[in-house]
Amino acid sequence: MVSLVLRMFWVVLILLRPNGCLTGAHTEPVGAMRIRIAGNGGTTLVNAGGFIHSAEHDGVGHVFPGGILFDPEANWPEDHWSLTYYVQLGSGDWAGIEANTANQLSLAREVPAGEDLPYRIIPFNTLKNLFGSNNRAGFTAGDTIGTADILIFWDNIRQTIGDPIYFNSVTGGWMDVWGNEASGTILYPDGSLLVLGLHDHGVTISGKVQNWPTSGKIAGSGALSFLPNPYPWDLFIGNSGLERFLSGGVNPLSSDLLARFDRDRQIISRLYYFDLLKSRWRDVLDRDLDGSDIIPPGDSLIIIKHSTGETGWTLNPGGD
Repeated sequence: MVSLVLRMFWVVLILLRPNGCLTGAHTEPVGAMRIRIAGNGGTTLVNAGGFIHSAEHDGVGHVFPGGILFDPEANWPEDHWSLTYYVQLGSGDWAGIEANTANQLSLAREVPAGEDLPYRIIPFNTLKNLFGSNNRAGFTAGDTIGTADILIFWDNIRQTIGDPIYFNSVTGGWMDVWGNEASGTILYPDGSLLVLGLHDHGVTISGKVQNWPTSGKIAGSGALSFLPNPYPWDLFIGNSGLERFLSGGVNPLSSDLLARFDRDRQIISRLYYFDLLKSRWRDVLDRDLDGSDIIPPGDSLIIIKHSTGETGWTLNPGGD
């Protein structure tokens, strides 16, 4: 673990932000992190959800069943936010925006209903804006997909992968395996990437720091999902609060499991479960957790969810 932490480091440059919810737009703190990509075709789990665009609108609104958010103070142009923006509530719940009127957002999925809820509207990240149209992040480029780092998107709910993407050194742009331009591919806030590295090297990701609670969804009944650390700092598994969303048990066989993937050895290096008898996270060898049991910034845990049904999760910047 020490070597893993040393190889993955982060820098957060904090800009003071006023407390409370602002109406209009504001600036989030700025940060950057360095992630090591395993080479020789090795797999690296990469989460880029810790960095976002600045919110373009903050407000307080009413959310109704069916995925409708109404803000009586808003006065937006028709469909100004549609398709390339999402709304994030103060609870961390988020949904893409399909359409809008002057004061109403039609969301791509339902979020918890309520009155006087703080929210913000944020552009979706894309490969172009987060990693750079010129690949400023530093992924290995190549003239074909076989001579470059390969980026693959995993869908937790559908349990499917997207078309592999790479940075083409000849065209100077992001392309998918079929030769289609792919710079506009959306990186969802709760998503994870599987990067198949050509050689061992580092990439640098920077941007506005995610500083609100963040949510996502995972599938059940034996599904394998990825749960990202959506912040550019360590999250400790012991106080992550994930036991609120995953099923614990009296032993590992009766529980949902969290797995840490070791990119150096290309194996699952440690498994965790929530011990209902002791009311705390432990590893499957029944050892208590310590300060090394973290989700590093830019990384993701693997969830092996034995319990049935789709489940939502929420992580907070400070844990719990």
